[in-house]
Amino acid sequence: MSSFEVILSQDKVLLAEDEHQIVGYIQYGDARIPEARPSGDKEIYRLYVLSGFQNKRISSSLMEIALSELSGAERIFLDVWEKNSGAIRFYRRYGFETIGKRPFQTASGIKTGFDLVMVRTSNRL
Repeated sequence: MSSFEVILSQDKVLLAEDEHQIVGYIQYGDARIPEARPSGDKEIYRLYVLSGFQNKRISSSLMEIALSELSGAERIFLDVWEKNSGAIRFYRRYGFETIGKRPFQTASGIKTGFDLVMVRTSNRL
């Protein structure tokens, strides 16, 4: 099975299109982050929008749909690069709070800084 097929079998992926071009997506599902409980917690793994399409409410639309679909979760986790201040502000607007950080390591094993671990609890949904 390809990595794409594995993702689609485990997670939900929503795409944003503009004139038949994919300009963004969000991927989410059951939490795999170490801080999560085995049942009930969810995780947003990726939220990306092409730079030329940012600040056009695409990220907001994708996030709002995902949060609506995850509304039964006790906690929703995500992680974000500590130097991505725009993304951190965006996630805070949706009720995510920083609860820790961890080293970020590329697939090849190179450590490139830290990711912040953020969570949104059901009392904030």
